[in-house]
Amino acid sequence: MNIAPVTASLPVEAMFDPGGSARGAPALALPPAPPELVGRFEALMARVPPEPSSLAARSAAVDTAVAGIDSHLKSYSDITQRLLIAAEKPDLSLAELNAVHMQSMVDMAMLSMNQSAYVSVTNSSKSSLQSLMKSQ
Repeated sequence: MNIAPVTASLPVEAMFDPGGSARGAPALALPPAPPELVGRFEALMARVPPEPSSLAARSAAVDTAVAGIDSHLKSYSDITQRLLIAAEKPDLSLAELNAVHMQSMVDMAMLSMNQSAYVSVTNSSKSSLQSLMKSQ
């Protein structure tokens, strides 16, 4: 089965020109935003903390985020170590071993819930920023 190639009726520049100036059409002018929306947007932007301007401030923010992730992963490691240590103790009864296991599972569940909450907040923030950038 042969498919005929698609040919463009416009030059490539015109396909990617949102204003249409490459096609000889006048650029589209956007209507001015209503003053109440401008005020709301400016108030919203005033609440946003300023972006770190120096490399040191940016690296400090990254260091803080990495330290948080590292402590979260260390919690998983601590729970696993607790289980391994408990499994190697010959003097633990089955009830005590079961209690350590159940406590470890509760701790893992709490860590997983916290991690899910962090991920959902991050994704929500990312989506809202993407929507904001698209609407500008």
